[in-house]
Amino acid sequence: MGTVPNKKDKILRITILITLLLVAGVLIYATVSYAFWQKEYGTEKENLLSSGCFSFKLTDKDSINLADAYPMSENEAMKLTPYNFTIENNCSIDMHYSITLNTTGSSDLDSSIRYKLIDSDDNVIGTDIISNLSTYTDYNNYTYTDDGGEFSIINSYILGSGSLKAAKMNDDNTKVVTAGESKTYDLYLWLDESVDKYETMNKAFEAKMLVVSKATTDISVNEHIKAIYSYNQTADVETYCITGEETTCQNIEISNSKTYTPGTIIKYAVNDTEEYYFYVLHDNGATLTLLQRENIVESVPWISKKDYVTANIDQTPCSYDSCNDEGPLTVLNALEEKTNNWKYVKKIDYNPGTTQFTSNNYNNGCDIYASDNSLVICTTNAYNISNRISRARLITMQEAMDVGCRRSAGGCPIWMYNYLNESINNGGTKDGTDVGYWSLNGYVGQVNANGLFITKLGTIGGYGTFDETIGARAVVEINK
Repeated sequence: MGTVPNKKDKILRITILITLLLVAGVLIYATVSYAFWQKEYGTEKENLLSSGCFSFKLTDKDSINLADAYPMSENEAMKLTPYNFTIENNCSIDMHYSITLNTTGSSDLDSSIRYKLIDSDDNVIGTDIISNLSTYTDYNNYTYTDDGGEFSIINSYILGSGSLKAAKMNDDNTKVVTAGESKTYDLYLWLDESVDKYETMNKAFEAKMLVVSKATTDISVNEHIKAIYSYNQTADVETYCITGEETTCQNIEISNSKTYTPGTIIKYAVNDTEEYYFYVLHDNGATLTLLQRENIVESVPWISKKDYVTANIDQTPCSYDSCNDEGPLTVLNALEEKTNNWKYVKKIDYNPGTTQFTSNNYNNGCDIYASDNSLVICTTNAYNISNRISRARLITMQEAMDVGCRRSAGGCPIWMYNYLNESINNGGTKDGTDVGYWSLNGYVGQVNANGLFITKLGTIGGYGTFDETIGARAVVEINK
């Protein structure tokens, strides 16, 4: 029997497909099952269960039917009916929650099932093979017993997490005046397209979805965050802090309930022996997306001539000085090799040109001269490459523009172009070797099919994809 869950948790048990059961306690969970030829149906009504002041509302229309399932692409999976559920905080204190998928019984398809979790703002919280996820240790190998019997959790996979603001209460704190914050999600589950469907016959996937809530004061933060500093590039002030190593840097509280603004400096242990400085690109609530302070890969082409020929279906070389139609394969391979041992960084499952990294629409092909106000216009795709799962990726032009970068000088904050060749001459504080660092985006619009990058001038630029004077900075995702 595993670790007994914290008694401050409250537990709600929901069996989606046929029956509803309520037990005391803070797990909210729904049963999901898969058997290759088994047929099961969901209910046609809205289910609302609550315990204490925290509620979980499941709208189960047709449910997800993994019976008679077959391997499919993500695009096909998005046509399925998702589990739709809402978590609402009607407590008088802020609450943190974790959404987990817990394998039970004889589940042996963890490495074959892919999931995608999308919130009501169309933010993709996660998309990955289930077995690649981090686990909630309190429930790994845990047996729970109630009046209805017992069930054994094998692995408790974390799909996502977040925090909800408290409700407004009356003067004696006995009645909700205004409901607290709520969050709605769609959860998709499907057999990954790489799976041989005949290998899944006579195998099962049984899992319970659990939403674990705790007061935010009870939640431990990511222990691998070593320090957080407030960024301030204004010279000659007492709070001046650009790199995180100035003596004037101001510490910020490490908290999973805080929202950190772009540019906030994070010192993070990526594994047991390496620590690096990163800057916040965006804060998604439970997850921080970070850009590394300096290049971790130096002097690498966006794609090499050799890799271009290998990737080209006709095995023909590029006919020009630059070609971007096969994507940034060389720099991505180099970046992934450098960061593969960063075990305290989440794996990112993405497809350049499809996956949304922020709330912006994402295309990987951009025209840097299409706008008079020096914006980069990304409305098409320069290339299509297969899905990638890695610890790190390259920055996107959309993310760069979100923090102020433009093709003309004066947009990028210093932290975006520090540690590059002649950075000091251009307003930075530290010099590096490369003249910039590559992005996931390629140039479309006029003549050369270049790769787009952040330049040492603090601008968005395009350069030949075979050039070896540009490097790469890791963009990573971590839990708070």
